[in-house]
Amino acid sequence: MALIASVPWGSVLLSTLIPRPTFSGGYVFMLTAVLGTTISPYLFFWEASQEVEDVEQLKQRRRRFSKAGLARRMRVDNAAGMIVSNVIAWFLIVVAAAVLNAHGVKNVASAADAARAIEPLVRSFPHAGLIASGIFALGVIGLGALAVPVLAGAASYAFAEAFGWNRGLDRSVGEAPRFYAVIAIAIAIGLAITFTGVDPIRLLVWSAVINGIVAAPLVVVVGLIAADRRLMGRHRSRRLSNALIGVTAVAMSLCAIATVLGLFQQRAS
Repeated sequence: MALIASVPWGSVLLSTLIPRPTFSGGYVFMLTAVLGTTISPYLFFWEASQEVEDVEQLKQRRRRFSKAGLARRMRVDNAAGMIVSNVIAWFLIVVAAAVLNAHGVKNVASAADAARAIEPLVRSFPHAGLIASGIFALGVIGLGALAVPVLAGAASYAFAEAFGWNRGLDRSVGEAPRFYAVIAIAIAIGLAITFTGVDPIRLLVWSAVINGIVAAPLVVVVGLIAADRRLMGRHRSRRLSNALIGVTAVAMSLCAIATVLGLFQQRAS
């Protein structure tokens, strides 16, 4: 969408390299939401558990592997994932700011609203409405296929680890019934919300903000574990990683505190 719409790329690139942040309540609120979607708690549950499961499967299959090789694979995987996800997020921000907001579209309450919002942007094409709906439908389907199993699975891993249940997508339903039950319940709740008339976009924003607040102390805990020589041995995090984790933890904590204080202040007024 950004490539077929009229976007002032010079201004966009300048603003990307030299951002102009503000300290208003709304700006900090949305910044916390962005952090909550970028450093989501699911990374601390599902991804960590998945790596452990991969190692256990290698041991069960009696396949040779080295810890150094696994660490290199994880670094490559994380680096590639971060690059791709940040490029996608950047284009989303560009479309929202330079395309939708510039055309007066400032309130999107549903997927249908978003599809109608982008329809005027493709009017120069035949069957503009169909193209707009098709573009957005593909995006929603792709996002759902990615997000639904990830978020439902993350919740299930969190419950299973907290209560000591059998867990793992490599297990059958009979081997881990409560683990799969949580996945089914989470998906069912998501489907039920669709029929309640609640604004789904608002729910997404609020869930991202809650993730951003919850993730702040988790980043601190992960940083301490990663730097602990007794736990990590020679694979402990180095100075650069520790510094980046520290900066991230401080930034997320400040945003979380400012967001909570802003919400209380707004409620009081």
